[in-house]
Amino acid sequence: MDVDMTNDFDQKFEWNPGRKLWHLLGSFLMVGIFYLWKDLNGPALNAVTLLVFVWSLVGITVAIDIIRFYSPRQNNALKGLPFYGKLMRPIEENHFNATTYYILASAILTTAYEIGWCRESTLVMSLLVVGVADPAAAWTRNRLQKWRLGQERAFGLLAFLLASILVMWGVSRLLDARLSLQCILCIAAIVAVIESYTKYWVTLARPLTRRVQGYLAHRAARWLLQLYPDDNFVVPVAVALLAGLLPQFI
Repeated sequence: MDVDMTNDFDQKFEWNPGRKLWHLLGSFLMVGIFYLWKDLNGPALNAVTLLVFVWSLVGITVAIDIIRFYSPRQNNALKGLPFYGKLMRPIEENHFNATTYYILASAILTTAYEIGWCRESTLVMSLLVVGVADPAAAWTRNRLQKWRLGQERAFGLLAFLLASILVMWGVSRLLDARLSLQCILCIAAIVAVIESYTKYWVTLARPLTRRVQGYLAHRAARWLLQLYPDDNFVVPVAVALLAGLLPQFI
């Protein structure tokens, strides 16, 4: 992912209402699918059908991206679709789509839940944090930049932090997650930093990844270097890991 190391005032913080609405509704959709399968099927059938469903979604979204990588014509056709194309950022035209990362994170967390490594409350919390907090942070940065007030990234981090706290506190109360306020604050702070500064870390590593990519002859192998720590993947997984580990210490 090519990202310029510019200051916040020079960097453009986009606001795509349709994309952020998809973030929000998509997160609730994944939680809804989880509970629908949980209520309609027995325990054994539920585990099999749910995992087959979510990993099939991963396969479909990855296949769509691979088709785009191989065929510029198909890539342009997909970009021309009213829904798909309008939600795609320029960086995603030649990289994996953000939805692919989110569905992959959802599949990993669902698998962890089914094998007993992740609690129900942790799964729901992890899926909702990015869906709610990411639009809040994006809107805050865009508004501050439009008003030319400066410090967009810092206030975006604060918006992500506050939205994350509200989501985790609400889920913790509703599903009896037994997370202390100190633990929630710590998790929210860590994932807010991850969301705000991952692009800078990727940029710092870009010269190395380009050098490695130069040694790879086959196009399929280069796809691995098109993967990057997108917040739609990293944030849900980080929330789940931290919610499982931090209560032992806080």
